[in-house]
Amino acid sequence: MNHIKKAFFLLIVLLGVSQFPVVAQTPKIGYTEPGLILTQMPEYRLVLQKLDAEYQMSDAEIRLKAQEFQTKLDDYQRKAAFMSDSTKAQTERELTSLQETVQQMQQDKTQLLRQKESEMLQPLFDKISEAINTVAKEKNLEYVFSTRVSESGPVLLYSKDESADITRAVMEKLGIKVEAAAPATNKPASNGNNKPAPSGGNKPKN
Repeated sequence: MNHIKKAFFLLIVLLGVSQFPVVAQTPKIGYTEPGLILTQMPEYRLVLQKLDAEYQMSDAEIRLKAQEFQTKLDDYQRKAAFMSDSTKAQTERELTSLQETVQQMQQDKTQLLRQKESEMLQPLFDKISEAINTVAKEKNLEYVFSTRVSESGPVLLYSKDESADITRAVMEKLGIKVEAAAPATNKPASNGNNKPAPSGGNKPKN
């Protein structure tokens, strides 16, 4: 009989404990700013120097071609009144073509500089990403966010539990074909608002 009482009492205790809500443990969250870290890296200054040299070279080429256009335009304006209609039309076509060449050259050089900037900065962002992952693991952090918020909200830089990323599941739910790709978390964003561009006089001009 005593055994039954003890078992019944134990059952009551267990049922009572189960009624108490389980207190969820607050995840440890860290914050950092990859852009600020980037600007303090010695390698970043070297990248700025190389980009500035590339810009100066491109700018000199564009200025030379623009000066050629301006010289021919000035010459045309001085002689236009004495030109025949056919000569004037031919000269104007040449000037238009040269002007378009200058504009296209500016666009091409700007695109090339942006591409080189991205190529030069990517290894630095990869290095920052690796350091963020290492520090996050050392501090046993579950998530690391960027202190700079993008238009879409906080930027996740690191997640201890990769299963928390439900992007693939949502895409599958929407019937979107999911291609095999590397996870988007655990590294700083390398474009958009979180990728700082060279500042001041070292920034390639558009």
